[in-house]
Amino acid sequence: MDLVKVSNYEEMSKKASDILFDVKENDKPVIGLATGSTPEGTYEKLVKKLNSSDIDQNNITTFNLDEYVGLDKNHEQSYSYYMHENFFNHVSIPQENIHLLNGKAENAETEVKAYEEAIDESGLDVQLLGIGRNGHIAFNEPGTPFDSVTHIVDLTPNY
Repeated sequence: MDLVKVSNYEEMSKKASDILFDVKENDKPVIGLATGSTPEGTYEKLVKKLNSSDIDQNNITTFNLDEYVGLDKNHEQSYSYYMHENFFNHVSIPQENIHLLNGKAENAETEVKAYEEAIDESGLDVQLLGIGRNGHIAFNEPGTPFDSVTHIVDLTPNY
């Protein structure tokens, strides 16, 4: 892991988008994506980079970190909706190359297992992460082992 220090959000967004964009050196890059407020500037800059380059977006594959169990992909609070609004609707990555967990899967455990197997099969060239105010990464609260894989967690209500 490389630690990169930046001065502000704008600089962080640019640096993160540069790192994600540089994965283009791989003929078929596989990128792990995150949600939340942290990566919004990164997505804005990455959209511009991808759309102003000659990169064949048909070769890009993505995997997202998380989704709410029970939410339909079109629900405005789902991470599928978030990703389409903030990134996928603005680029031409083929739908079949976009991997998002299905919050409405008939069997959540089966969905999680199949998702993890797909990640294991393709691997990830780079993973975008944000760190929440309490130190959480995705739905992994502080104390979650770093070697954990895709899993279902109960969220603590925020009042």
